[in-house]
This record gives sequence, structure tokens and C-alpha cells, in this order.
Amino acid sequence: MSKVQQWSLPVAETAAERDGKIPAVEVEAALAHILTSQVFAKAPRMRRLLRTLVEKTLGGAGHEVNEFTIGVEVFGRDESSYCTGEDSLVRVQVGRLRERLNVYYAGPGQDAPLMISIPLGRYVPQFRRQEPAVKRVAAGGALLLVPFAGIGQFGEGGHCASFSQGFNEELRFRLLSLFGRALAGQGAFSGAGGNALHAAGAASRFQLEGSLRVEAGRVRIAARLIDRCEDRVDWYVQFDRTGTLDISLQEDIASEICDGLRSLDATRDMLHVPPGQPQFHLRAG
Repeated sequence: MSKVQQWSLPVAETAAERDGKIPAVEVEAALAHILTSQVFAKAPRMRRLLRTLVEKTLGGAGHEVNEFTIGVEVFGRDESSYCTGEDSLVRVQVGRLRERLNVYYAGPGQDAPLMISIPLGRYVPQFRRQEPAVKRVAAGGALLLVPFAGIGQFGEGGHCASFSQGFNEELRFRLLSLFGRALAGQGAFSGAGGNALHAAGAASRFQLEGSLRVEAGRVRIAARLIDRCEDRVDWYVQFDRTGTLDISLQEDIASEICDGLRSLDATRDMLHVPPGQPQFHLRAG
């Protein structure tokens, strides 16, 4: 109840209620669950955008839900100079919002009684009831790799960014060797960076993400495996490595992460390996 009250909207009777459609209170409850979910936890602009769209629609102001109004009211564009034809911000952000909603309803919201969606080419959200889904691992693309973020001091001649990029490529190669077609792709899902989640991983059950923190010859690695269906962290590891930021260090870190993933029950689920079977092995290289 406290979550619903936290994101409460005007409770005045709406046109939808008078027409016998879904009551506003049910939409408010659905919105509250979305905004407080892990999928939206680190995306304040996405939360503000979704809440504004839903609030205006419930308040009978759906005619005000257009690209120009969103740009001014949600993203602070200057009304006197804002030109939607030259500025694609709203179109891009609404596209990212659709992707996040897809992730939410493929994971923590798959059993939600009410679905909020934004049809392509429109900005007015739609509300509809849905039947509870059977929780399952996607047949193709069970794991989504989110590129590990390089944070901290960008030292050692400015090579931190290139080291992070090279590490992500090494990790992706090793995960492909381990999971094959079960790896959805190298998408991006970062509220702080503003990157959109890759569409290929929208229905993936598991998400691997983390960070690399570089300080004076030492790298601290944090990695976590998230089960989207259960909305929980299934596995987490943090460790340090020292040395030159080179290929061998990238290989060492990627190998450590893959070794940790091998023994997980979630890993066996993704590869459909029965209990008691031998451990998985990476191809040489």
C-alpha cells in the first residue's frame, strides 16, 4: 500500500471510468509497481516520463500528450525555441521507455494483472488486462550481457576506456563460447549513461552486468547476475587484480567471471543441462 501511495495520482473520476473501462485506481497501482521495480530503479527520467504520460491520460488530458508538450514539460526544452523536427530527444526517450516496459513485463511484471504500453507512433499510453504468464527461460537469448562500465580514475595514459572496451569484447567472446545462442547480445541498459537496452535482449530472463574501477595499477571488478523474472540478484562477486592494463589482464578477469558462472544453477537452466552432468568448458582461445 505504501508504494501505491508514494506514486499516487489524482483520484477524480476519469472518462475511462465513466465508460466502464479500467478504473484509475488500478492503473495507479500498476504504475506504482513499475516505477518501484528494479527495471526503473536507476532511470529517473524514464520514471518521470512514464508518470507524466499516465497522469495526463488518467486526468482526461490525453490530447496534450504530444511530442512538443513532452519535450517542454518532461525534458525542460525551451518552449520558444524547441523544434521537434530538429530535436529527436522525445522520440528517442519514448523508444527507450517502450524497451524498459518490455523488459518489465518479460520479467518482474510478467504476472501483473494490468499492462501499461505505449503503441509505436503514439505517445498516449494504453491500459489493458493480461493473463498471468508462465515463468520460463526464453528459448533463444536467455542471457543478456550489459557492457561493464569503466569507472574511477582514467589513468595510465588515458587507457582506461580502451581497457574497458577490450575487456567487454573478451568477456563477450568467452560467454559466447560458454552459452552459444543462449547469449542474447551485447546490449546497453544504463539509466545513468542514457543508453537503451538492446532490443535483442528485451525478453531475456537473466542479465549480467558490472563495473571496472581503475586506480593506480589496480582494477576492482564487480559483477552480478540478475534474474529478471524473480526480480532478484542471483549471483554477485567482487575482486581485485593488479598489473598493467593489457590483454592478459582482460583475459584473467573475464576468465574469473566465467568460472564463477559455470557452477550456478541458473547457468544450467540457460543451457538446459541436467543436474549431475560434467562442468562446462570454454573453447581454447
